[in-house]
Amino acid sequence: MKQKLAGFIMITLICSFALSQVSNEPVTRARQIEQSLNHLRVKLDEAILRGDIEIVDKCVSEDYLGTDSHGSTITKTELRSFVSEIASLPPSVRPSPSIITKDVRTRVYGDTAVVIGVVTAKSELFTYQAFVDRRPPIDIVNRTRFTDVYVKLKGGWQLVASHTTSLKDTSGK
Repeated sequence: MKQKLAGFIMITLICSFALSQVSNEPVTRARQIEQSLNHLRVKLDEAILRGDIEIVDKCVSEDYLGTDSHGSTITKTELRSFVSEIASLPPSVRPSPSIITKDVRTRVYGDTAVVIGVVTAKSELFTYQAFVDRRPPIDIVNRTRFTDVYVKLKGGWQLVASHTTSLKDTSGK
């Protein structure tokens, strides 16, 4: 009886170990993709603010289509034009908001991934009149929920579509 119980426990432990090894592999792979996409998203945001066209070209697909919270759309060509305008500005006057991203959730479906999260961008608006009146700059806070769709193309992940929705409340949910 003790031998049967010991055998049963041994089989149960072996099966549990085998199942845990099998089930951890997809989680680890999904986690790696999630980290890679988060890194790509941050890299792309920074490239846009720096006016770096090369990174935009590498990270954004040719048929990209973004939709903002007002329903306006932007193509890759329009995005490139916007980034070029930023690049033409002296570094001292380029936008430099602090960007905080939270509540990021990533779903991977083979060579397609959907990333959803909340972005809070804080910047200061310093008007000429405020300068004359010696008033401090106005803090501008823009909170949006975003949905980004990435597809693995040409051996790497590229942003193919995005959508943002303005958030009015302060809860971030």
